[in-house]
Amino acid sequence: MPVTLALLMALAACVSAFSPCVHGTVRIKGVITDRGGVPVTKAKLHYFVMEWNDACNSGHSESVTAMTDSTGSYELVGPAGGGYLVVEDSELISGGFSPNGVMMGALQRRAFVLPDTVHTGDIQADFQFERWRVKGQVVRPDGTPMRSGTVVYYPRPPNGSAMCGTGLPEVEVKEGHFELEVDHRGPYIFWATPAYPDSSVKPVWPVIPIAGDTTITIVLEPRR
Repeated sequence: MPVTLALLMALAACVSAFSPCVHGTVRIKGVITDRGGVPVTKAKLHYFVMEWNDACNSGHSESVTAMTDSTGSYELVGPAGGGYLVVEDSELISGGFSPNGVMMGALQRRAFVLPDTVHTGDIQADFQFERWRVKGQVVRPDGTPMRSGTVVYYPRPPNGSAMCGTGLPEVEVKEGHFELEVDHRGPYIFWATPAYPDSSVKPVWPVIPIAGDTTITIVLEPRR
C-alpha cells in the first residue's frame, strides 16, 4: 500500500500528542534537491505540530504548508513544539518501486525532512531525495530461508515511538529473499512476518541503518 500524506499526518499527530508544552514560533527554511543535486521545484513542505494553550493543559494538531521555488528553496513559520516536517515532491514516479519502496503505479515521492523533536527558533532543514536499493533475506532461527511472507518497513520514529495507523509500505518475501528501495539514509524498522501461521517462530522488527545500496539479513526468533 502507498505511503500516503494522510498516513504521514496520522503519524505526526500520534507522536506529537506526547510532545512537551512549548510556546512561541519556529522558522524553518531549506533547499530540496534530487539525488544529482538539482533543485526540486514546486515540492510541498508540510509541517505538523502540537500547539498548546497558555495553561499547557490542552492542545491541538496544527499544520503549515510551503512550496519550493525555482531554486528548490522554501521557508515557513509555524508554532514551536514537537512535530514533523514532510516533503512531497510534485514529480510522479511511474511503475515499479517508488522511492518509498512501494510497488504501485504513479506516485509522488514523500519523505520526512525533520523527525519529531521540539522545534524552536530558526532551523535550516535541507533535504536531498535519494534512492537506495536494499536487497535482503529472511531466515529462520536455524538459518534456513523463510519461504514466503512479507517485510513491512518504515523510517524509525524518534525515541522508539510506535507507528500509528495502517498502510505502511511492504514487500513480498520469496524463497527467503526480497528487494526494496528507500528514499533517504537513516535507521529503518523492518518487520518480517511469515505468510502462514508458524508456531515455531515469531515476527521480528529489527532496526537497521541504511546509508546507501546495501544487503541485509533478518533472522526470525524462536517462539518459546
